[in-house]
Amino acid sequence: MRKLIIPLFAIILGLNCYGQKISEPSYYLNSKQIDLKKVYLNPMRLDSMDIQKKTQFGEVYMFTKNRQFSFCRLTHVLKNYTNINGFNDSVVFKINGKLIEDTTSIIIDDTYFIYETTDRLNNVKYISKQFRNLTIVNVDLETKKREPVIYIRGNNDIMDKLKK
Repeated sequence: MRKLIIPLFAIILGLNCYGQKISEPSYYLNSKQIDLKKVYLNPMRLDSMDIQKKTQFGEVYMFTKNRQFSFCRLTHVLKNYTNINGFNDSVVFKINGKLIEDTTSIIIDDTYFIYETTDRLNNVKYISKQFRNLTIVNVDLETKKREPVIYIRGNNDIMDKLKK
């Protein structure tokens, strides 16, 4: 009997996982529908979440502590954190390490601490010349301000003493 239960369980699990059409739920922020893949919301702002399963694919309602707040766009990041003048076809964005394939309608909660680094590919010899004009803008969104980092070269004993 036990030998029969395990394969039967595997079949039922397989039908439940692969037999259904998987679709994402609708997401709402303060009752306005959003595309969660294009909205970077600081989780520290969330007050509550409500998941509704009564609709066909489900709905997720997120409410913030303060209903009035603002977002910034990637153009703001370019203007205030880089020396790049506006969007062009040679800028590639990564936000929190994830490559952004479509930059339209990306919005970022303005309470994030934004840290940016820029990588220019003009000196990378192993890629085609046509791609050497690319610039990768790496954007890190953090909920707390970074602590200053001090780099000291030398003896590891000194580093150990400084950590104590």
